[in-house]
Amino acid sequence: MPLFYIHLSSGFIHPNGGSMTASLQIPGLPLLFMQVSVWIVIFMIPLFFVVLNIFHRYSIRWEKDKKTELLKAMLQAQEEERSRIARELHDDYGVRLTTLKLYMQASDKEAHYNPELVKEHALQILDSAIRELRNILFNLSPRALKENGLIIALHELADNISRVRHVDFELNLDAFNMPIHSNAEHSFYRICQELINNSMKYASPRNIHISMVHFEENVVFLYEDDGKGFDTAKKSKGYGIQNIAAHVDSMGGNWHLESRPNQGMSMNIEIPYKNIQPDIV
Repeated sequence: MPLFYIHLSSGFIHPNGGSMTASLQIPGLPLLFMQVSVWIVIFMIPLFFVVLNIFHRYSIRWEKDKKTELLKAMLQAQEEERSRIARELHDDYGVRLTTLKLYMQASDKEAHYNPELVKEHALQILDSAIRELRNILFNLSPRALKENGLIIALHELADNISRVRHVDFELNLDAFNMPIHSNAEHSFYRICQELINNSMKYASPRNIHISMVHFEENVVFLYEDDGKGFDTAKKSKGYGIQNIAAHVDSMGGNWHLESRPNQGMSMNIEIPYKNIQPDIV
């Protein structure tokens, strides 16, 4: 194998007056190895950029797929909300109005009906229909959220539910005084509303605990009930999780759900405060 050498020489004066030259040859690396190394470097540079380009495209595709899934979840949640509103209008509000109509028609045909009694019953049915319509409108767009902010709106939501359902609320919200974006307030409100609705519908709890604090760099939201609970492996999608997850993802946070049959449930949500702080004008 051919070698190349490093040649070192040095001159000095001999004591007898003559001059001498000393040389040293140090064997170097094999020339073939140097050539191969150069070709490897030349080959690895474009390969590195190819891999980098593939990784970049994969990252873009992954982000696009994630946004698509999030959009699907939000659209599905909107469709489910429309269906729920339609059921409420048909099953509750519509039934009350239909009952009022039939009652008034019957009173016109039957002479023995007491006009004062008919008026009293009609007003009761009408008042009930108005209350139901107000509840539907409140769920759609709570005035307290727009006028007074998230904390007061959550207190009002809990008060409205506790008046008609046998459940006690423990709210630890007043200590949270950090300003957040209006979109984040709306998301937190819908998350809480979704959790309460599911608790009322499926879990029959006696107590519900809701807290919200600013811890280090995050906003931490905790929801707990002492209801029936469920197996998270079987009902992880049927408990309104997709709707909640869509709101959490929109704020760039994460969530954790725990529940067992007959042991209630709890959900912990953490959102980086920098993601939801209000815009500086």
